[in-house]
Amino acid sequence: MTDTSMEEDLKQAISHNAFQINWMPVLETATEHVVAFEALVRWNCPGVGNIVPDIFLKLAEKLKLIENIDRWVLHYTCQAAQNWEKPLGLSVNISPSWLETERVSKTIEAALSASGLAPSRLQIEFSEQGNFGPSDLSRKELSRIRALGVKLVLDDFGTGSQALERLIDLPFTQIKLDRKLIHRIGKDSRVDTVVRCLLHLAHSLDMTCCAEGVETEEQLGFLDAHGCEEIQGFLIGRPAIAMPFDRPSST
Repeated sequence: MTDTSMEEDLKQAISHNAFQINWMPVLETATEHVVAFEALVRWNCPGVGNIVPDIFLKLAEKLKLIENIDRWVLHYTCQAAQNWEKPLGLSVNISPSWLETERVSKTIEAALSASGLAPSRLQIEFSEQGNFGPSDLSRKELSRIRALGVKLVLDDFGTGSQALERLIDLPFTQIKLDRKLIHRIGKDSRVDTVVRCLLHLAHSLDMTCCAEGVETEEQLGFLDAHGCEEIQGFLIGRPAIAMPFDRPSST
């Protein structure tokens, strides 16, 4: 498949909202109950099959079409969450690349208004690896989002070069520890120390923590013992269209 044909297919998919949402459960470590779901956008390209999100989302960034995808995801998932049997939290990933347009907060507000979803149930994730644009504009726009009553998460924490600067300057309410760190818990004492320090740092800033990529009980035990409030990973469930509300039995 050529880049040009993928571009045309992606434009068609955007015009027809031809995407799918998979749901990734978020577990509260203290109770081991699912408290939220993260919405993960997927694209099954006709005649090609499933396209890796990193590929089609980066292409959408390049084509200046990421806002269209993010807008659809926001409206679709807010409406879906409003219809859930239980009022669990909803986490949605948004590209920070269009913060500088100052349209993100208005888009979120419109999705909340159209769906009737309580702002307190919604949290927006921005990847640390993304381009936040001019710092003054991103700070203003993130503050507008917080003013809506929505939580803000700094995703992929520990993978970028401006992590501490963004913690200091931007009004995030949670950091999400990257899976690359979590996979080395219990295997590397230096990593264990770094994770403990990151958790302490976040709590000192009055922020909560979520750990991605948790796959073992040892990792869960370490994170729980050191105050990590939430986890995601194959230990509790893989992304799926269906939405199990309880943790799978270990038996």
